[in-house]
Amino acid sequence: MDSLENALRENQAYLCLSCGKCTAVCPISRLDAGFSPRRMVERALQDDAEEWLGGEDVWKCLTCLRCSELCPADVRFSEFTRDLRAAARAQGDPGACTHGDAIFTWMRLMQNPDLKQNRLDWVTEDLQISGDGDTLYFVGCLPYYDAMFGVGARHSQGSGCDCRPMTSQVTPSVENLAGNASPLHGNALAFEGVEIAWNTVRLLNRAGIVPRLLPDERCCGHDLLWAGDYEGFHRLAELNARMFAEAGIRRIVTACAECYRTLSMDSPGIAGVEVLHISQVLAQAAREGRISFDRQELPVTFHDPCRLGRHTGEYDAPRELLSAAAQLCEMERARQRAVCCGTSVWTQCGQTAKAIQVERLGEAAARAQVLVTACPKCQIHFYCAMDDPEADEAKKIEVRDLTTVLAKALP
Repeated sequence: MDSLENALRENQAYLCLSCGKCTAVCPISRLDAGFSPRRMVERALQDDAEEWLGGEDVWKCLTCLRCSELCPADVRFSEFTRDLRAAARAQGDPGACTHGDAIFTWMRLMQNPDLKQNRLDWVTEDLQISGDGDTLYFVGCLPYYDAMFGVGARHSQGSGCDCRPMTSQVTPSVENLAGNASPLHGNALAFEGVEIAWNTVRLLNRAGIVPRLLPDERCCGHDLLWAGDYEGFHRLAELNARMFAEAGIRRIVTACAECYRTLSMDSPGIAGVEVLHISQVLAQAAREGRISFDRQELPVTFHDPCRLGRHTGEYDAPRELLSAAAQLCEMERARQRAVCCGTSVWTQCGQTAKAIQVERLGEAAARAQVLVTACPKCQIHFYCAMDDPEADEAKKIEVRDLTTVLAKALP
């Protein structure tokens, strides 16, 4: 099977020493004795590929890079898993997507070059937006996630947002796709949704930056890429790259760790465009005196998103900002040792994922009053875990996006 052979060779899986260091630190292996990154390589080398790729193991990995950081042979386990998923898809096993496949559906709908979207209704009159600037705020799927998981934030502050990022003439709205609420819970979560977008623009404005917004921006394609849908990812990447070029974009700012990873490392066709996470932009602005914060006596702790931390190496900028805006208290496992939020690319959202989330919430609650993250999906997953009727009250904590905490600390 050529695709399996390529996955083994290109990700250095043949060099695996079977030392078990990857298994020792894998969040999934700690709770699922049948799973191991090392065993994934062994099975790819020995087992019947077609039967094995049709199982659940290739979808369990969080692709969090915790294992690769300790691998003495530099095996790229996460990328190996990604290629295995592509091989599984090729034989008709795309993995079980949670939320009724609604999220992957809108990502595939956005691959249509003729699609017209209604994704800017969240913009309020107080936000300064440029019509021709070369610095883009890449919003990502926030308007869609807001319609899927958000609560009252989208209806506040006179936004007039009707939560229909896609026009009904082209395809059903995300509200219809999502049934007006998360199918998993039947009720909206405490996800901040477009409030993250509001705060991102307000913070950029305060730092003297008036960003551009693109009305037909597409999903960055992160989830399709890591689910092995390479063709779908490249369609989205090409559409975005074309729009960036036509708009004369020279710098992209995003508040999503996954968008940051994807646009800065994976997306072809945008060479020469600087890609920054909002924490990097604001930390630089703070150092230059272009933005400041009134420090709140509020104990907060920071959850490092895998894509911002281990994938791209950014640990300091969020902490610089939080130290200026609040009382930062580190969790026991932070920075390179931080634990993933428990699920990846909307698959395998089961008991193992929930156990990882609950453990992380307890770790945060033991140190602070607010858990801060810089990835919208981390917030969704943590609130999902707390939404369980049987959730331990001692492990419940307020979860806020970095932009929310910083915006509330503006003088």
